[in-house]
Amino acid sequence: MNPRIEPAADAGANGEGEFSKEFIRILVALTGATLIIVFLYEHDIFSAPYRLWPRLYLFPWVVAGGQTIGNALSEFRGNVPALLGFSERIGALLGLLFGFVIGPTLFFFGWYSRRKDRASGAATPSLKGSTVISIIGGILTFSVAVPAIPAAVVLMRVSANMRAVQAVQSNKDLMINEINDIAFNAYQYRILPRGMGGGQGSYSGYALPAALSRTPQGSYTVTTTADEVVVVGTSAQYADATLSARVDKDGRFEGAGWKYTGSFE
Repeated sequence: MNPRIEPAADAGANGEGEFSKEFIRILVALTGATLIIVFLYEHDIFSAPYRLWPRLYLFPWVVAGGQTIGNALSEFRGNVPALLGFSERIGALLGLLFGFVIGPTLFFFGWYSRRKDRASGAATPSLKGSTVISIIGGILTFSVAVPAIPAAVVLMRVSANMRAVQAVQSNKDLMINEINDIAFNAYQYRILPRGMGGGQGSYSGYALPAALSRTPQGSYTVTTTADEVVVVGTSAQYADATLSARVDKDGRFEGAGWKYTGSFE
């Protein structure tokens, strides 16, 4: 006798697959609720004394970054860097636990429980405990996951801008150092007697040496009078960037003589 074998029920046949319409609706609702909660929270709508203590930092890496910047500024001013207080440390720890451990666990546990009930065919109330657990876990998880996407995009743009700004500033600093070398060389010419190839107390006749006129950082020209040298540098890396400086009769830079154009502004 051949036993009759019933085909297994296909979840996709009745529209109850992994991503059913109900799941999509819950996903959209969670996303909207998360965005609202994050907006209210970040704008201090839940201000003390209504906000729970210690504050739950859903983005502890932001707290760490702020602390690092604060420590650097403190050391720059000669102060001892401050440590995070107990409440900040607990808040950051809770943020990690709720955002990356408890939230996802509750969300997927509730989702699995609802799928198991649906597969068994048992009648279940629309607002079951598993649904509430899944919603709570989803809000916690999405509170971290949803803002992370635009934050990552912004971070990439900020990093690119910072690298560009640092490259410009590095080129500018190196050209300033090279102008210092030109000013020193011009002053040496001024104080040397004519018999030694100098200017006998004058900048007139000074010619920029070839080694100083063009470097990997930029090119330089000088305009001289008896008591003044004007040095103009053009960046080799940024065509619109120039800087100029005036050197007085004592070999010092005039305070108002420095000028910057283009990317160096």
